[in-house]
Amino acid sequence: MPLNRSTPINPSTSRSPSLQHCDSEPNLKSTESEAYINTAVRKRKFCKNLSDEFSAIYDKFTDMFMSVKSEQDSKLSKILHYFCNIKQQNDDIRESIMFMSKKYDTLLSSVQSLQEENKAYRKRIEILGEKNLRA
Repeated sequence: MPLNRSTPINPSTSRSPSLQHCDSEPNLKSTESEAYINTAVRKRKFCKNLSDEFSAIYDKFTDMFMSVKSEQDSKLSKILHYFCNIKQQNDDIRESIMFMSKKYDTLLSSVQSLQEENKAYRKRIEILGEKNLRA
């Protein structure tokens, strides 16, 4: 059986022209010395007026907090005023109740003394009525 062989492929002709640019660089030392890649660390650019922006934001927050604080202070003072009025009313009511309680106690004692006096008079009238009937 005869084998039909093709002619051997020459290594220089094995590369296709489209793959020629995809191969590795044969001389790496020369590319390192060229150093066409910029390896400098790039820093983020900051605004020159960054401290001014921070101070402006700080001032805004300070103003906001101060306005909220003043609103809360005014509301708190109103609430405190209302509580003071309620406390004064409670004190006045307590005084009135104490006064009425004392007056009630004096009236109660005078009614009791009048009732005892009435009982004494009735007994006296009974005694005088019995004496009058006997005589």
